[in-house]
Amino acid sequence: MRAHFANVIEAGGNSHDTLHLFSASNPLTDEWTPHPCNPIVKDIKNARPAGRIIVKDGELIRPSQDCSQRYGYAINFNRITKLTGDEYAETLVATILPPQNNKKAIATHTWNKAGNLIASDVQYLRRKFYA
Repeated sequence: MRAHFANVIEAGGNSHDTLHLFSASNPLTDEWTPHPCNPIVKDIKNARPAGRIIVKDGELIRPSQDCSQRYGYAINFNRITKLTGDEYAETLVATILPPQNNKKAIATHTWNKAGNLIASDVQYLRRKFYA
């Protein structure tokens, strides 16, 4: 069984504040089953995904974006504490803020790991020059 996390825009919301979970036996199918707890997260501070699920010490960690101040302001790491066919729960375990020693750094919204390689990003303010 394959699981897929996705933002779904609901009435009165946007793609930053609602996370849904779907499952399917084949990742290439167009028949995905919604999780009965959908939306599994409804909070602008941690609904939007920020990278792939991480397995750390046998636990599943879901990176998410904190969009409460701006799109992708910070990265949260959420430990998935329950993931079954009819239950979902997670707990916030850590947060990465944009670099605080640089006033031009305004957001950091993606964090991925593959083997020993970690990829992240920081958004900086900069002047736009016209020719």
